[in-house]
Amino acid sequence: MLVRNKWRAIKRYEELKNAHEAGDFTYAFEIIIIDEIAELMLNKETRDETEMLVQSITQAGRASGIIVIIGTQYPKDNVLTSIIKLNCPTIFGFNVSSPNASNVIIGDYESLIRLQIGQAMVRTNEYFKKPTKFKSFYVTDEQRKKLALDYKIAF
Repeated sequence: MLVRNKWRAIKRYEELKNAHEAGDFTYAFEIIIIDEIAELMLNKETRDETEMLVQSITQAGRASGIIVIIGTQYPKDNVLTSIIKLNCPTIFGFNVSSPNASNVIIGDYESLIRLQIGQAMVRTNEYFKKPTKFKSFYVTDEQRKKLALDYKIAF
Protein backbone atom coordinates (compact mmCIF):
# COMPACT_ATOMS: atom_id res chain seq x y z
CA MET A 1 0.00 0.00 0.00
CA LEU A 2 2.85 2.38 0.80
CA VAL A 3 4.57 1.71 -2.54
CA ARG A 4 1.36 1.87 -4.59
CA ASN A 5 0.40 5.25 -3.12
CA LYS A 6 4.02 6.49 -3.33
CA TRP A 7 4.23 7.12 0.39
CA ARG A 8 7.70 7.09 1.89
CA ALA A 9 6.80 7.04 5.55
CA ILE A 10 4.27 5.69 8.01
CA LYS A 11 3.29 9.31 8.67
CA ARG A 12 1.26 9.24 5.42
CA TYR A 13 -0.54 6.16 6.70
CA GLU A 14 -1.38 8.05 9.90
CA GLU A 15 -2.78 10.88 7.75
CA LEU A 16 -4.91 8.27 5.93
CA LYS A 17 -6.21 6.97 9.25
CA ASN A 18 -7.11 10.49 10.38
CA ALA A 19 -8.82 11.17 7.04
CA HIS A 20 -10.89 8.00 7.43
CA GLU A 21 -11.96 9.08 10.90
CA ALA A 22 -13.06 12.42 9.39
CA GLY A 23 -15.08 10.64 6.67
CA ASP A 24 -12.65 10.95 3.71
CA PHE A 25 -12.26 7.54 2.06
CA THR A 26 -10.02 8.58 -0.86
CA TYR A 27 -7.61 5.77 0.02
CA ALA A 28 -8.90 2.51 1.42
CA PHE A 29 -7.31 0.05 3.80
CA GLU A 30 -6.12 -3.24 2.34
CA ILE A 31 -7.99 -6.39 3.43
CA ILE A 32 -6.55 -9.89 3.04
CA ILE A 33 -8.95 -12.80 3.59
CA ILE A 34 -7.58 -16.29 4.20
CA ASP A 35 -10.55 -18.63 4.07
CA GLU A 36 -10.17 -22.19 5.36
CA ILE A 37 -6.64 -21.84 6.69
CA ALA A 38 -7.01 -25.46 7.82
CA GLU A 39 -6.28 -26.65 4.27
CA LEU A 40 -2.89 -24.95 4.42
CA MET A 41 -2.08 -25.77 8.04
CA LEU A 42 -2.95 -29.49 7.87
CA ASN A 43 -0.71 -30.03 4.84
CA LYS A 44 2.80 -30.87 6.12
CA GLU A 45 4.45 -29.26 3.09
CA THR A 46 2.78 -25.86 3.52
CA ARG A 47 2.30 -25.66 7.30
CA ASP A 48 5.54 -23.93 8.34
CA GLU A 49 5.52 -21.54 5.38
CA THR A 50 1.87 -20.63 5.98
CA GLU A 51 2.47 -19.93 9.64
CA MET A 52 5.53 -17.79 8.82
CA LEU A 53 3.69 -15.82 6.11
CA VAL A 54 0.61 -15.21 8.27
CA GLN A 55 2.86 -13.97 11.07
CA SER A 56 4.74 -11.67 8.69
CA ILE A 57 1.58 -10.27 7.06
CA THR A 58 -0.22 -9.65 10.36
CA GLN A 59 2.81 -7.94 11.93
CA ALA A 60 3.41 -5.71 8.91
CA GLY A 61 -0.31 -5.13 8.55
CA ARG A 62 -0.73 -3.59 11.97
CA ALA A 63 1.86 -0.97 11.07
CA SER A 64 0.63 -0.20 7.58
CA GLY A 65 -3.15 -0.58 7.59
CA ILE A 66 -3.50 -4.10 6.19
CA ILE A 67 -6.39 -5.97 7.79
CA VAL A 68 -6.10 -9.78 7.83
CA ILE A 69 -9.18 -11.95 8.25
CA ILE A 70 -8.59 -15.66 8.84
CA GLY A 71 -11.43 -18.16 8.75
CA THR A 72 -11.76 -21.85 9.48
CA GLN A 73 -14.43 -24.42 10.22
CA TYR A 74 -11.84 -26.71 11.80
CA PRO A 75 -10.72 -25.04 15.06
CA LYS A 76 -7.96 -27.33 16.29
CA ASP A 77 -4.63 -26.59 17.98
CA ASN A 78 -2.68 -27.57 14.89
CA VAL A 79 -4.70 -25.18 12.70
CA LEU A 80 -5.00 -22.10 14.92
CA THR A 81 -1.54 -22.21 16.46
CA SER A 82 -0.46 -19.88 19.23
CA ILE A 83 1.74 -17.96 16.77
CA ILE A 84 -1.25 -17.23 14.54
CA LYS A 85 -3.54 -16.33 17.46
CA LEU A 86 -1.00 -14.01 19.09
CA ASN A 87 -0.52 -12.12 15.85
CA CYS A 88 -4.26 -11.56 15.37
CA PRO A 89 -5.25 -8.65 17.61
CA THR A 90 -8.97 -9.52 17.58
CA ILE A 91 -10.60 -12.95 17.53
CA PHE A 92 -14.27 -13.63 16.83
CA GLY A 93 -16.00 -16.91 17.59
CA PHE A 94 -19.42 -18.25 16.77
CA ASN A 95 -21.28 -21.27 18.18
CA VAL A 96 -19.20 -24.47 18.32
CA SER A 97 -20.04 -28.00 19.43
CA SER A 98 -17.07 -28.90 21.61
CA PRO A 99 -15.38 -27.31 24.63
CA ASN A 100 -11.95 -27.86 23.04
CA ALA A 101 -12.94 -25.88 19.94
CA SER A 102 -14.19 -23.05 22.14
CA ASN A 103 -10.90 -23.04 24.06
CA VAL A 104 -8.80 -23.02 20.88
CA ILE A 105 -10.69 -20.08 19.39
CA ILE A 106 -11.47 -17.79 22.29
CA GLY A 107 -9.49 -19.21 25.21
CA ASP A 108 -12.50 -20.32 27.26
CA TYR A 109 -13.97 -23.83 27.39
CA GLU A 110 -17.64 -22.76 27.67
CA SER A 111 -18.11 -19.34 26.04
CA LEU A 112 -18.86 -20.43 22.48
CA ILE A 113 -20.98 -23.47 23.38
CA ARG A 114 -23.78 -21.46 24.97
CA LEU A 115 -24.26 -19.01 22.09
CA GLN A 116 -27.61 -18.72 20.33
CA ILE A 117 -28.27 -17.90 16.67
CA GLY A 118 -27.15 -14.34 15.99
CA GLN A 119 -24.67 -14.19 18.88
CA ALA A 120 -20.87 -14.22 18.85
CA MET A 121 -17.94 -13.64 21.18
CA VAL A 122 -14.96 -11.36 20.65
CA ARG A 123 -11.63 -11.26 22.43
CA THR A 124 -8.86 -8.76 21.87
CA ASN A 125 -5.20 -9.40 22.59
CA GLU A 126 -5.00 -6.03 24.29
CA TYR A 127 -4.31 -7.06 27.88
CA PHE A 128 -5.92 -10.46 27.10
CA LYS A 129 -9.36 -9.20 28.03
CA LYS A 130 -12.11 -11.67 28.77
CA PRO A 131 -14.31 -12.59 25.81
CA THR A 132 -17.32 -10.33 25.31
CA LYS A 133 -20.66 -11.44 23.84
CA PHE A 134 -22.22 -9.33 21.09
CA LYS A 135 -25.09 -9.48 18.61
CA SER A 136 -23.92 -10.70 15.21
CA PHE A 137 -25.59 -11.12 11.87
CA TYR A 138 -27.50 -14.21 10.86
CA VAL A 139 -28.33 -14.97 7.25
CA THR A 140 -31.10 -17.47 6.58
CA ASP A 141 -30.96 -19.92 3.67
CA GLU A 142 -33.68 -17.94 1.87
CA GLN A 143 -31.70 -14.69 2.21
CA ARG A 144 -28.54 -16.41 0.98
CA LYS A 145 -30.33 -17.81 -2.09
CA LYS A 146 -31.88 -14.42 -2.88
CA LEU A 147 -28.50 -12.72 -2.57
CA ALA A 148 -26.88 -15.30 -4.88
CA LEU A 149 -29.67 -14.87 -7.43
CA ASP A 150 -29.44 -11.07 -7.29
CA TYR A 151 -25.67 -11.31 -7.75
CA LYS A 152 -26.06 -13.67 -10.70
CA ILE A 153 -28.56 -11.33 -12.39
CA ALA A 154 -26.35 -8.28 -11.80
CA PHE A 155 -23.23 -9.86 -13.22
